Amino acid sequence: MGLGRVAAAITAAVALACSTAACDDSQGADPQASDALYPVGDKHQLCAPSKRWTTFTEGFDAFGNRGPAPVTIEKVDWPTTGDVKADSIQVFQRQPQDRFSALGLVEGLPEKLTGSPGRAWQRSQPADGAALELADPDTGGYLLFAIGVRGTEGTGGPLTIHYTDGDGHAGTATSLITLSITNDCQAAHSDSDG
Repeated sequence: MGLGRVAAAITAAVALACSTAACDDSQGADPQASDALYPVGDKHQLCAPSKRWTTFTEGFDAFGNRGPAPVTIEKVDWPTTGDVKADSIQVFQRQPQDRFSALGLVEGLPEKLTGSPGRAWQRSQPADGAALELADPDTGGYLLFAIGVRGTEGTGGPLTIHYTDGDGHAGTATSLITLSITNDCQAAHSDSDG
């Protein structure tokens, strides 16, 4: 077989393999992957001062849900380092009458919340297994995740949600929030700037 015929045979084999394996630039991408959930807001690196507190509620992780609903959370991941651990991860839909945009970063576990945030916490549910209805951030009805945190030194986040949408398609969404817990947040912040 001449060199020209070998090259032609290789080219034909590659073309056949690509046509049967659907070779294109989106290799590995799942055309059926859901994009129902999406993070809302800006990227933030939070810091909690462990010299004053050892339990916290981190409640900045906000998501929209464009559907199809309901979206069912299969599991949530909140990676940590050091002695930082998630005590609980709950979710609720913020309602227009709620008098807060996020729970914030506050001392104590979420059960200690009072006022409008406390009432919102009472309608929360564990994130794993939660069925979420449509949530439009433009109308103030976005989803908030409240993470009860314990620890004195380390990091947590970002929160990743693994879910199935109303059409049965799987998806993942990752928040824009990470948390550092350290004795001196001012020193940690100046170290990260330089």
